[in-house]
Amino acid sequence: GGICNTVQPEVLHALERGGARVLGPIASAVDFYAQVGAVLNPVGPSTGVKIKSVEALMAGRGLITTRWGAEESLRAAFPGQVTYIEWPIDASILAELTVKVVRDAKPADPAAAEKYATQSNEILRSLLLP
Repeated sequence: GGICNTVQPEVLHALERGGARVLGPIASAVDFYAQVGAVLNPVGPSTGVKIKSVEALMAGRGLITTRWGAEESLRAAFPGQVTYIEWPIDASILAELTVKVVRDAKPADPAAAEKYATQSNEILRSLLLP
C-alpha cells in the first residue's frame, strides 16, 4: 500500500544491509504472508484494533510494532510473536530490531498464510451472510 512510498531511504538501506528483504507492493495478503517471517507495523498514538497487526499474528508471523499496534491483550493471545518498539521510533533502532527479529523468525510457512486466508474468508462470510 501507500506505506511502501513513505519509508525513509536510510531505513530501507539499513534493513537491506542487515539481510532483510523489502518486498514493496504485493498482489494479495496470502502472497505476502507466504513470503515473510516477520511484519513491521509502526503504529503511532491511536486507539482501536489494528487489522494489519491482527492479520500478521493470525498468519503466524512475528510482529514488530509499538504498544498502539498491538495492545497487551493481543500480545498475550499470541505469545512470543510481538516485539515492541518505543515511540517515537528511531530509524536506526527500528532497522536493527527488524533485522534481529527477521533473523530469529521461523521460516515463512505458506500453509499458515493459506490457513489465515481461509479463516478470514470464513469470518467475513459469517458476518456478511444471514
